[in-house]
Amino acid sequence: GAQGNPGGQGAKIVRSNDTTAQPKTLSEMGVTKDQSSKWQKLAAIPEKEFEEAVTMPGAKPSTNTLIKNNEPEQQRMDKSALWLWGTLRDMRRLKIFDQSPDDLMGEWTDAMREDAEVLFFKLREWVKNVNQS
Repeated sequence: GAQGNPGGQGAKIVRSNDTTAQPKTLSEMGVTKDQSSKWQKLAAIPEKEFEEAVTMPGAKPSTNTLIKNNEPEQQRMDKSALWLWGTLRDMRRLKIFDQSPDDLMGEWTDAMREDAEVLFFKLREWVKNVNQS
């Protein structure tokens, strides 16, 4: 017979007499959920792209590479945006806002206090622009 049944021609259709027959579960077929998920993602790759990827000269791409290359580009958040959010959450976690600024900054040196004044001014001006753009 033809290798791999190309085009599905000549495939023998076997029907069960049992009309309540359920498809086998993944575990009954010896397939893990991870394997099933990967195979579904592979099947979602357009045939032309899949063929190009596996017929290119050189090393064949792994399943993970094929899947990753087919996934839509995820928008990566700017590192500074993540840092700012994390820092604000840290300030809340450390209960900075529950403390008196005088208590926290009372131990600072004059140079630290002067530096903070400049930074506070810049921060105040910067925050005024939130949702303005």
